[in-house]
Amino acid sequence: MKLTGTKKPCQTTNQKQGLVAITEGCKHMSSLALSFNEVNFSPVAQNGQIWLTAPELASALGYSKSDAVGQVYERNKDEFNSSMTTTITVKSNDSVETLNLSVSKKSKNLTKTIRIFSLRGAHLIAMFSKTAIAKQFRKWVLDVLDREVVTRQLESRQSISPEQQALLHEIVARRSQGERKIFAEMWARHNRHFKIPRYAELLAIHFSEAVHYLETMELKAKVSTKQDNLIQIDKNYHNNVQGLAWHMLWIREWWRQFGEPLRALSPNMAAAVHDHFTDGAMFAFHFIDKDDLKRQRERSEYYQWHLSCAERMALDYKRK
Repeated sequence: MKLTGTKKPCQTTNQKQGLVAITEGCKHMSSLALSFNEVNFSPVAQNGQIWLTAPELASALGYSKSDAVGQVYERNKDEFNSSMTTTITVKSNDSVETLNLSVSKKSKNLTKTIRIFSLRGAHLIAMFSKTAIAKQFRKWVLDVLDREVVTRQLESRQSISPEQQALLHEIVARRSQGERKIFAEMWARHNRHFKIPRYAELLAIHFSEAVHYLETMELKAKVSTKQDNLIQIDKNYHNNVQGLAWHMLWIREWWRQFGEPLRALSPNMAAAVHDHFTDGAMFAFHFIDKDDLKRQRERSEYYQWHLSCAERMALDYKRK
């Protein structure tokens, strides 16, 4: 089985007349000659997709009768939709099985109706088929389907969707960890790699490659972890918290003594700061040992705020 690059005539539908003309160099399949084992397909181009005729499908699947695929379809027609199978009218010739033979009123030519299947429809036919070659054919038709999707994306120059853009942006944000230099480096290298001015213009066909490229990119700029500072903070964390708690308790004691005079000067100002002193002290209690807290309370009872630092130290010395 093969998918070759030999030019071969294909059929395109004429929707105005309902006829299929044999043309050279159809836009979508001009460079494709589809063949599976010994069967050479004459693909039908319809709605920009590849369609295969029922008689050729029957031959590819190993049926001896050309109408076998039609019979498979009739037994399972409820499983198919219009995007998987339809019928077309063609000029009569000996190479295509006749379903309904008639004479065109306009052209007076002998015409016939044949059933065709999209690649997805052909795959479903092969799922229902019991022939020995059906499994191999299913793999082949999926390969052709993948190539058709790729070809359409390349021809249409379809860009990635907003959801795909968001995924690429998430990768860059995660790997850069807020470092602007790394953020800029990743996008610049990505855009140069795919030869695009900005990542939103990445072709959909390149999306998977872009994900892999961004995830595995070896960054030249390094993420600044500030590890030394983190270690120092962790080492002194307990002491720092206790220090803050002690200062909060002393501020609360100061407020207990001098809060009322300030309240007399400005009731609104005093009300605004009162809760910060009292609530802050309540939190501070949780970070100081009970024995230390008891000693602090005893000291605060005789603490003289109006004395100088030297005078307070002398007073502490006498009480010891």
